[in-house]
Amino acid sequence: MSTGKRKFGPMNRDDVSNLMSRGFNMLVGNEKASQSSDGRTEAPSQIVTLLISDILEDTTFQYRLTTAVGSLAQDIQTRGQTTPIFVRPQNGQYQIISGFRRFAATKELGRDKILARVFSDLNDYQAVGLAISENLQREDFSDLEKAQVALRMRDLGLSMQEIATNINRSVRTVQQYLSVLEASTIVKTALHESKISLSMAFELARENVNPKHLGAILKSIEHDNLSVRSLKRLLAKTTVNESSDSSLPHGRAGFQPVRLISKNEADFDLTVKFRRSRSSDIETIISALRTALAEVEQLEKDLAIQS
Repeated sequence: MSTGKRKFGPMNRDDVSNLMSRGFNMLVGNEKASQSSDGRTEAPSQIVTLLISDILEDTTFQYRLTTAVGSLAQDIQTRGQTTPIFVRPQNGQYQIISGFRRFAATKELGRDKILARVFSDLNDYQAVGLAISENLQREDFSDLEKAQVALRMRDLGLSMQEIATNINRSVRTVQQYLSVLEASTIVKTALHESKISLSMAFELARENVNPKHLGAILKSIEHDNLSVRSLKRLLAKTTVNESSDSSLPHGRAGFQPVRLISKNEADFDLTVKFRRSRSSDIETIISALRTALAEVEQLEKDLAIQS
């Protein structure tokens, strides 16, 4: 019995056309098989109560980055399970298609049974489509989790346009989803926690920002409520002077609000000049000071460890 995620083979054109768009709006509609308005047969399903022990610990169709239940367990304790999990028969047991957090919350409550909608005849691609369709309808599904969905669909052989159509987003948004998956962990975490927008995460991933600057930049986004346009200006100013091995931001040519006089592995001399008439320099100054502070704090931690 295999558990965990597994990959599916390439999709043919019929699989693509039936994956989500229209095809899976009907899967959750009725409990019995019937003919839809376009002549296709809906997948038969029924709502039953299953033993927890009959549910496989299988994450093949899990698209959430965490199954932490939060207040969900308390909600189920108070109101009962109002939404069934989606499963299909697998090796004499049942494989979860959607509802991993509901399953985890029910187990946390110590219950031995769970409400489930059983789809008796779903192939792998139909199950993928149902899982994606059900998850994308949830308001708390983060942009990073949507990016993971886009990646999974691309791995199944869908084109950018097909992914965009199926998840009701533009091709540009799909491109951004896939790009942010190449960003550093700190950026992806900020995106998942909604501390930055998808467009901001895309800019940080595209610009390949020096990791030494990321902490300060993310703090600036959060504390100063930066717009995407402001972030672009900040990234343009936050450049690395390779000749001086600088890890701190510089201003434009001529007047420099921030200037790194000297730097080696242990020391740096930083000058800051602020002019009220040059309010556009504020972002550069704040970023430089935060970066410098981060370096000093890291030195303090290193010294504490050594002592």
